[in-house]
Amino acid sequence: SSLESSKPGPFIHVTFTSVHMDEGNYENPYNFDPWRWEKTGVAVTSSTFTPFGGGQRLCPGLELSRL
Repeated sequence: SSLESSKPGPFIHVTFTSVHMDEGNYENPYNFDPWRWEKTGVAVTSSTFTPFGGGQRLCPGLELSRL
């Protein structure tokens, strides 16, 4: 693949839906199954489970989810 760059200023949005809904990562990804990560042993820090984004600008909901 090729890397592309952009000029400063444009907003770039990255969505992780394609990773979370990939049948190569999860069996029946379109079915609601909140325990799928326990069954597969996928850690929350895995590259296949990124519900709160990553890097310096993590979703603030991460801390709320730990309550």
